[in-house]
Amino acid sequence: VESSILGYPECGVCGGYLIAAVNASYHIGTGKWVPFVTGGVGAAGSTEGGGVGIANVGAGVTSWFGRYGVRLELRDNADFNFEAHNVSLRIGFTF
Repeated sequence: VESSILGYPECGVCGGYLIAAVNASYHIGTGKWVPFVTGGVGAAGSTEGGGVGIANVGAGVTSWFGRYGVRLELRDNADFNFEAHNVSLRIGFTF
């Protein structure tokens, strides 16, 4: 379960989207560097009102330091009609 803010700096004052999603991840192997794939569904609500259902898919790698890891991921969020896509490079922490 995750939430994030997707902003559009080139848009100026138009705001962005608040995203909430539920994802499943499959980790490929074990060790210090662990690749993974992920996908899920959620909702995106505009800061100006309105919302849309979304699906997402992604892949990346987690670098583990004991019980904690740094996660680097490339993800595509798309509406359910696959008319609007947002591909993003993400970095996060995991445990």
